[in-house]
Amino acid sequence: MDLMNNNIQNNKYKLKPIIKYAIQSRLFIWIISLLSHIFVNEHDSSASLILSDNSQSYSTLDQIIIYIFGVFVRWDSFFFYHIAENGYIYEQETAFFPFLPYMMRILSNTILYPLQFILNYKCVLLISGVLIVNLSFILATITLYKLGIKIFNDEKFSKIAAICYCLTPSGMFSTAIYTESLFAFLTFLGMEKMVDKKYFQAALIWMITTLTRSNAITYVGFFGYEMLQSSEFKKIANYVYQLVMRKNTSSHFETINVKRLLKSVLKFIVYSCIVILGLVLFQFYGYKKFCLDVKDENGNFIRPWCENKLPLLYSFVQIEYWNCGFMRYYTINNIPNFFLAIPMITISICGIISYCKYDWHRMLTLGLVNIGNDKMKKLDISRTYYSSYLLPHIILWIFLVLYCCTSMHIQVITRFFSSVPTLYWFVAWLIYSHNEFKINTDKVNNNSNSSSSNGRNWGYIILYYFIFYGILGVVLFTAFYPPA
Repeated sequence: MDLMNNNIQNNKYKLKPIIKYAIQSRLFIWIISLLSHIFVNEHDSSASLILSDNSQSYSTLDQIIIYIFGVFVRWDSFFFYHIAENGYIYEQETAFFPFLPYMMRILSNTILYPLQFILNYKCVLLISGVLIVNLSFILATITLYKLGIKIFNDEKFSKIAAICYCLTPSGMFSTAIYTESLFAFLTFLGMEKMVDKKYFQAALIWMITTLTRSNAITYVGFFGYEMLQSSEFKKIANYVYQLVMRKNTSSHFETINVKRLLKSVLKFIVYSCIVILGLVLFQFYGYKKFCLDVKDENGNFIRPWCENKLPLLYSFVQIEYWNCGFMRYYTINNIPNFFLAIPMITISICGIISYCKYDWHRMLTLGLVNIGNDKMKKLDISRTYYSSYLLPHIILWIFLVLYCCTSMHIQVITRFFSSVPTLYWFVAWLIYSHNEFKINTDKVNNNSNSSSSNGRNWGYIILYYFIFYGILGVVLFTAFYPPA
């Protein structure tokens, strides 16, 4: 992305308040979860079974650690915790990718190894998971803040977006032993490297991200967008546009530098291969463990997916064990879950439509065709939410909304979108633009009570939803109640 960062130096990073907000938000969620654990009856007692082992002795300090941090081990956390302790034993566990659990194991056996002399290994793993996840959240908040400054060149706007992230409705999942925080941090960091034009570093970071969650493979789209933004592809796009849309048969076809064109394509292929390498390696591991290393007495595969032309364990597990797939979730029993997802879907659709309506031509042509639109040029300079620099992010947002609504357990959309920066930029823009309009109106009318400045601020309304749903989610999660 060809960003003009000439004035970023004037927007010095003010990290202290950002770090403070991130830490305070995690402490608040931790306190709410502890209070819920004390006063709300748990629907399931699985956590005590996972964290305790009758064959081992537990000291008073172990019990304290389990009581304090055990609230972060619920639902899918069991899988990450079990993988960290024992590796991949069961086929269905491969739905949960290895980077987080193996980081927990590495941290427990290196930096936190001395704790094993005074704590049970299960407790050390628990501490490792909580540290990794919450440190990742703080780093994700900082990275989103810095990313916003580099794209929008606006410290105030970026700060609002970072605060919105701290109030994400999936707050408990960003604090418990889940991949949300780690994935968000790696996602934002890769995006920051893209802005800095450090494409190889971005590819390497996103390769690690595909070892955290599978949907990171969608980030190859950013490299595809960079390829299309090259001068040679723009020449082709402009010629096709003039020929097809304008019916201009006399349009001159500019000379294409084939070498430069192939170079752009080659870069896209190389960077994309690096990104998907993490996913490929993990799938090969699964194939080796559950296919090549496990055969019957006649040498035949035991599991049916092993015989597929493309034996992808992840696809099989998602369908077989989690019932994920195209339109599989559209049943009468799941209607309540769709109601839970409506607010996030609505916010996303509003954010997407708002961006598209500002310049449909730019959206439909992917910004490749320049028709001398003065509005677009003005937007590129002002770098508001409607800036052309957000176009690939909006395209990703559209794809993720469609994917969530057709192929996932729809109620998890709130935590699935915790790593989508455009969500926070849109909410921040609603707050920011409303406040700026109010200030300007008050200056013109010299009357702070003017009717035009008292318009409803949908940004704050969305934040209220974030906070309400987030607190409710903490209570339900701690007590083992859905959604999760």
